[in-house]
Amino acid sequence: MNVTRFIRYYIYKMLTRSQNTLISSSTIARSEHTPSNIETYQTNAQKVTAMKSCLNMINHWEKKYPARLLAITLSLTLSACATPNSTLDTTIKQQPKGGVVRNITSFDGALSCMDNLFVSNGVKDVVITSSGLPDATGAIQVGSKDIMISAISKMSVRSNAFKFVDFDPLQLDITQLFSIASNAGGTKKHFEIPQYYIRGAITQFDQNVLSQNNSLNITKLIGTSGGIQSSNISSVISTDVNLVKMLSRQVIPGVQSNNSIVINQANTSGNVTAQLTNKTIPFQLSFSRNEGSHAAVRTLIQLSMIEILGKLTHVPYSQCLGMPSTIPTARTQALQEFNALSTQQQLARIEQALQKKGYLKTGVSTESAISSYQKDNDLIANGRIDFDLYDSLLNQRLSQKKSFQAEQISSQVKAVSLQKMKTPVGLHLKASKPTGIYKVGDTLQAALHVTENAYVYCYYQDAKRRLSRIFPNRFSPDSFVAAAKPIMLPAAKAQFKIVFDEKDTKEGIVCFAAKTEVGLKVPEKYKAVDLSPIAQSSLDDVISVFYGVGATGISHKKLIFNVQ
Repeated sequence: MNVTRFIRYYIYKMLTRSQNTLISSSTIARSEHTPSNIETYQTNAQKVTAMKSCLNMINHWEKKYPARLLAITLSLTLSACATPNSTLDTTIKQQPKGGVVRNITSFDGALSCMDNLFVSNGVKDVVITSSGLPDATGAIQVGSKDIMISAISKMSVRSNAFKFVDFDPLQLDITQLFSIASNAGGTKKHFEIPQYYIRGAITQFDQNVLSQNNSLNITKLIGTSGGIQSSNISSVISTDVNLVKMLSRQVIPGVQSNNSIVINQANTSGNVTAQLTNKTIPFQLSFSRNEGSHAAVRTLIQLSMIEILGKLTHVPYSQCLGMPSTIPTARTQALQEFNALSTQQQLARIEQALQKKGYLKTGVSTESAISSYQKDNDLIANGRIDFDLYDSLLNQRLSQKKSFQAEQISSQVKAVSLQKMKTPVGLHLKASKPTGIYKVGDTLQAALHVTENAYVYCYYQDAKRRLSRIFPNRFSPDSFVAAAKPIMLPAAKAQFKIVFDEKDTKEGIVCFAAKTEVGLKVPEKYKAVDLSPIAQSSLDDVISVFYGVGATGISHKKLIFNVQ
């Protein structure tokens, strides 16, 4: 292969990869609309344009220059192609990166499909709540509860299938207002106790589970040297979600969602250096694509809500998950198809689809019809043609009909239930040595059990008074403990031990049990990575913190150990 063919082949490969990167960055920018994602999309668009210009210039110079001079000219051409337009770049950085867009994922169409399913199946007024999905890995900070609320809301626009009760003791103004209304008897008529609640966690975040690196070096080709390098790193995020009956605290068997998603970080770089008489002319390219972990979590939560609520209501939710918009390759193909259409072709297809759906009628302008459709389908009603409009028109589906009856709660049962919720959880904690006396080198083990289903949190203080959370932890990420099923601290599967290593000292543990996920309400430092010291805190401090957040039915046990 001569140098001309190689460089053309190299640029063609880079162009193909850049076009794929452009498609991915476009999808990411729509799902997670941040300035950095938009800037990445615009940069990738410039790179695709530059690569196309390079190929055109190569074809032009190839006919005009002999081989050796061509190699030099190509390097000059490639350097020019790789040089950013500084004037354009300055202008872009001084202006907003793009218009306002809706935060759309591949499951937005599926959420609307679920809404239609609930309408046709008569699902209505099911009262639910949740504290969100805590991050058991300690690596991703994301507003999971708000993402969950948004997903449920999108599935209830037409059907009113679900009512989400937002009750958070951390929102002091709302809590105070609720207390005043309750004392005045105002909540008896209006407040509805949820029939179900959603619980779960982000249970896994494995970084760099797959790493691929490739390189190619070129030397002694008509005075030209160069190389190509590429790398691809993959990470995995997983969520586990279940549905629980509010009154009995029983997890509903089979109504769960366990999903994982892979996020990729890709980088490709290359260089070509042409040796001239007195100077060297370099050409370098570097492309990268990073998929956001927060966008991945949003997608996982939306999928979990579709599965959980679909299973609860016995609707054929799988047909919504089978929509083209939920399949990444199908969405990518749809974007490629949309970009390949001319403006006139895009307009023709949009108008045809709007006519079929009854939006474009005689006397109604296309812009008005588009705005009406966008308004009804949770898109920005700007009357413009874009890919989100095109994708939405293509991917809507109909539903089938079944029946569902939610678990009903009488007012008398509600009163008894509220009183029961206030009763502290029975908690028992026993060390392996009842006397509490240990020797240097001994290991600590304690048995814990609760008299009813509860959420458990345990902290350990060492001889230097350093406090750390030992449960839940990375080996046992779920704080939920079933009634009368003892657990060991540390658990047998846990890959850590607590060893007493200083003589004449005192160490201790404290465990809490509550009827709600109180661990979500404590200050951030107490949610820190497990088995790591918590700054400026002790056993007594953490006891004050847990009782200070207004947890329901909370109790605790503290054990002190003497090391001799």
